[in-house]
Amino acid sequence: MFKKFINTISKELAKLVEQAKSSQTLSLRRKNNIHLIDKKEDVDLETSGVASVGLEHGSFEQFAEEIGSEGEGIEAAKESDKEMSQVGPDTSKKTGSVHSVRQRVLNTVNPLSDKRIYADYASLTPIDPRVIRVVSEAMAEYTANPSSLYTEGVKAKKALEDARLSVASHFGLNKDEVIFTSGGTEANNLAFYGLLSAFETSELRKKLGSKAKPHIVISTIEHPSIIELSLALIEQGYDISFVPVSASGIVDPRDIRKVLKPETILVSIMYANNEIGTIQPIKEITREVRHFKKTIERSNQEYPFVHTDASQAVLYEDMRIPGLNVDLMTIDGGKVYGPRGIGALLKRRYVPLVSMMHGGGQEAGLRPGTEHVAAVIGLKHALDIAHTEKDDEKARLKELRETLIELLMSKINPILATVSINGDIGARLPNNINICFPGLDAEFLVLRLDVLGLAVSSVTSCRGSDEDSSSYVIEALGKSDCALSSLRITLGRNTTASDIGIIAERVAQAVREQVEQG
Repeated sequence: MFKKFINTISKELAKLVEQAKSSQTLSLRRKNNIHLIDKKEDVDLETSGVASVGLEHGSFEQFAEEIGSEGEGIEAAKESDKEMSQVGPDTSKKTGSVHSVRQRVLNTVNPLSDKRIYADYASLTPIDPRVIRVVSEAMAEYTANPSSLYTEGVKAKKALEDARLSVASHFGLNKDEVIFTSGGTEANNLAFYGLLSAFETSELRKKLGSKAKPHIVISTIEHPSIIELSLALIEQGYDISFVPVSASGIVDPRDIRKVLKPETILVSIMYANNEIGTIQPIKEITREVRHFKKTIERSNQEYPFVHTDASQAVLYEDMRIPGLNVDLMTIDGGKVYGPRGIGALLKRRYVPLVSMMHGGGQEAGLRPGTEHVAAVIGLKHALDIAHTEKDDEKARLKELRETLIELLMSKINPILATVSINGDIGARLPNNINICFPGLDAEFLVLRLDVLGLAVSSVTSCRGSDEDSSSYVIEALGKSDCALSSLRITLGRNTTASDIGIIAERVAQAVREQVEQG
């Protein structure tokens, strides 16, 4: 019976190997004896074309006993992997312990899988199929300009405002505090330029005088749309303070307080970092700013305002603005499984803004142009789903992430002992891993992993492909040796337990190859 089982699994492996020969996503090299699963005990499968395949189960006899004989277990494993590969998580019940997740990973990983795996959710989330359906229906139903006075236009306007009200409710706001934009970058620019323009006609400007430079505070690890915007403002004569972060990537609220001054009109600290996933203490930062306001002697104490780019945090963190005490917040549909080209600047009623553009009076006069009703409805639906699934998905991804870190370290430490995780491991988004391989070329790793069937990134994808490939975020941690040698792996709704083992194997293979090549 056991020989029959050996023959059965050998035939299955042979089929998979033949399929993989025509694909660049698989590297089976007899010469270097690359093991695609942690090696416990090897079985000679020369007849299958594989030099050596290690089994995590300890022995072939134990493996056969666990999954059954006569080849039945192979079909069961196929069905299990098929079920786990379905789009979206099973949120009907919470996942088990990290140990149980790791066991599921080890039980389902297929070393010869040629499945492409997307692990760059921080860059862009795939549009949820449920959102695609809603957007398609909306595009067919709402065909008129929502500013029109006739029936079709009124219908579109109502749909737009209903969606706006729903979006506002997720953040504890009134619907007139939601300004739809084309995405996060535009929202960030509107927050900065809109506030600066409004400041020029404010009472504070009159009190400070025309020669006073408006002052803005940001951190050294902000999104490129904030960093580049701030550098442009410096060239225009504005005063910008760049607050450092700790070695773990966290802003100290006391450092914010130290740089505040009467000319400060804006403090902008991102909620969660897009590269290393660190979550900033926004409540503590706003508390420091409020305390500063109380100490300055002037009748108008509305400045400075606090803005946060929360694009990466929406899926996982508390987003109710009154509780966070921020004045402005940026969100992006492309980071919440929503449509591309839609985002929003959320602003409290008391925050003065001036439009950056000239045109119609849409979006309270702050964002002229005909609204994309279907995209707005898609964003609303994406936020509805995120709100409903947040707790279960956060727990699920955290378990998968911790399992993946454990597997990566166990497989790569023998190859490269200096490997390390960038950023705080506690105050961190549940889907984020940013890992440093000192001395290795991260761009080469990204390209090699692409060939192996794994999509990850190194620096933020929001920078141009022709820009410097080093990470200013990693450099800000004081890890200059990791700025060119770090990978970002971010998990998401479509990531299954079976994917985790494959990700670990492919990363380990790419690292091993580069180390061997010197």
